[in-house]
Amino acid sequence: MSDWKVGDYAEIEDLDFKVVAVLGEFLMVDEVHGYKAEACRKMETSECGRCHEQKPHARQERHSFGVYVGKMCDDCAYDGYRDHCGLEDGQGDPQDLDEDLEPEEYYEMGLDMVEYF
Repeated sequence: MSDWKVGDYAEIEDLDFKVVAVLGEFLMVDEVHGYKAEACRKMETSECGRCHEQKPHARQERHSFGVYVGKMCDDCAYDGYRDHCGLEDGQGDPQDLDEDLEPEEYYEMGLDMVEYF
């Protein structure tokens, strides 16, 4: 019997996915697609510092326009910041901002203020 359950994260080759169903020896990605459990590796998860969900890669330090914004999952880093914390097309350049970037001011107000750039 498999120790896989719905909600686990699995990895096979260059693909990682959240298990939506366990059907016999198959881990399902959606209603149609699945992979044999024996070919998959279970991914370790940790709590994201922003959304507080258990996800893989959730404790990676993230930066936006060169300013540290916290430890969070890929989804929060991508969705929460204009430069997607460097996940797409690299880190943003502070010189491209319309407003001045004074990191000390944002740290004094709390790290959540950084996302409002």
